Amino acid sequence: MLPDSADSERAILGPDGVLEGAAPGSVIIDMSSIAPSMSQKIGVACADKGVEFLDAPVSGGEPGAIAGTLAIMVGGKQSVFDDCEPLLQVMGGNVVLTGDIGAGNITKLANQIIVAANIEALSEALVLTQKAGVDPERVFNAIRGGLAGSAVMEAKAPDDAGPQFQGGFPCAAAPEGPSKRAANSGRTERTTAGHCAGTTDVGFADQRRRPGI
Repeated sequence: MLPDSADSERAILGPDGVLEGAAPGSVIIDMSSIAPSMSQKIGVACADKGVEFLDAPVSGGEPGAIAGTLAIMVGGKQSVFDDCEPLLQVMGGNVVLTGDIGAGNITKLANQIIVAANIEALSEALVLTQKAGVDPERVFNAIRGGLAGSAVMEAKAPDDAGPQFQGGFPCAAAPEGPSKRAANSGRTERTTAGHCAGTTDVGFADQRRRPGI
């Protein structure tokens, strides 16, 4: 799993890269969260050499990786997926083929849009309860069983929504944000993506100000 598209391109397609040493009939699986267009570019290059390719980004963070319960979103041929699924099941609790090459990273973009919106809402709710003098933990315990409850809430609230938040991935290592990828894919409005990117930048700056992040 590499941080961005350029890293995957260099590692797989570059000099002395993975593809250069891959034998025809072998399979390359890239589990990086990158631009769908880059996954497709890598897939074409692999096909030219008789190598199969799957893009298979994940969701679930460090806890999911440790527990082997990651959600793995896969793009590629059904036959290749069927051959590789037992391997992916070792790492993932929910492994799904979502479409052709690139579909895995399209699915990851959709995932990140939902996750980001949930985290932003949780943070706003935390501020509301704190300013009102109500215990956030009790609030979250009260609402988690209702319609507001979500996997994001279970994973992030209330500890990860507060000032003691510990990031699981360095901000500096993630220059290619999901809103930019979505806009560049042509599947979402750039105006909306711009607003999201602005909010993300503010969040990144806030993280950098906090000790230990």
